[in-house]
Amino acid sequence: MVPFSAYLTANPSSSPRTWAITAPVGCGEWLVFLCDGTYSLKNPFSKVTLTLPKLSCLCLIEEPEDIVNLTVTLGAEMPQESLDMDAEMPVNKLVVCSSLLVAAIVNLGPVYTIALCRPGADSWFVSRLLLRRDQHIDMMLYGGKLVVLDEFKNLLAIDVGEDNDNGKLSISQVECLIETPSLTFSLMQNGVTSINHVLVESHGSVLMIRTAFFGMPSDDNTGSTKPVGIQFKVFEADFHSLRWVGVTSLGDDKALYISQSYSRSVCVSLYKLKGNCIFILDDGTCDWFWNGKTNSYAMHSMTDGRTYLLMPSGSFKGGKAPAAWLFPTSLM
Repeated sequence: MVPFSAYLTANPSSSPRTWAITAPVGCGEWLVFLCDGTYSLKNPFSKVTLTLPKLSCLCLIEEPEDIVNLTVTLGAEMPQESLDMDAEMPVNKLVVCSSLLVAAIVNLGPVYTIALCRPGADSWFVSRLLLRRDQHIDMMLYGGKLVVLDEFKNLLAIDVGEDNDNGKLSISQVECLIETPSLTFSLMQNGVTSINHVLVESHGSVLMIRTAFFGMPSDDNTGSTKPVGIQFKVFEADFHSLRWVGVTSLGDDKALYISQSYSRSVCVSLYKLKGNCIFILDDGTCDWFWNGKTNSYAMHSMTDGRTYLLMPSGSFKGGKAPAAWLFPTSLM
């Protein structure tokens, strides 16, 4: 079974592999719902539901200064901002580590940081590790640790611990796995370039996929942007050289399904599908590119370098309908 795509709409879909649901994002096999300041995670396959603490219930983690100041150690300037514990806490990314642990990239005032919680518990535990205010950071679970891609494209490994006395969650250690001096990318001359980065684990390797959306000012004097194209670059984390290394092929048996909310590598040869390609969804993060299109997602071939705009048969695409990948347990 290949991944489902889930759409933010109440209209049903006729495609057997596309579900229409009122969920803003997907997280692996979980659909994520927000109601009255509380996130609920629902698994449509096992029927299990996990309820997370209210976003207003926050507890600051007491951490060593070397964790708090890690971004400065990596060459960044000391952040002038600080966490605003009284601000609303929008969630940028959710990672379900297990039924007992959920991690999130959250926005508290002017900066992003990491928050941890136990489903069913009373509060979130918020780290003082500042990731700056940059929405194009990412996080996933790898080798039993959280790995975070920061704004400079450094790759950080985070160990989560628990206080034996009070049960509070904490970040016990942060290690820099990849330190990036610079990664160059092309911009559209006299146009618009929107760049996103996501992490994917593929058969034991950590991949970083850079997606660049290109556009030009529209000719109708409305101030809108006319989509021109999408460019994909794939990098693999080389833990020996501590650098990102360019990748030109994924292998004929593998395909990457990517979005800002969740990404995964799938062995598509088991389903007699074409591999060595990347599928990307209209997940609402680049509205100007997808606005007005009937397409719901695109496929990039690593074999011929071409990108194709696709739409599942019978899928819904009317008005604003961001989507998320939904992976059955058999693909996890």
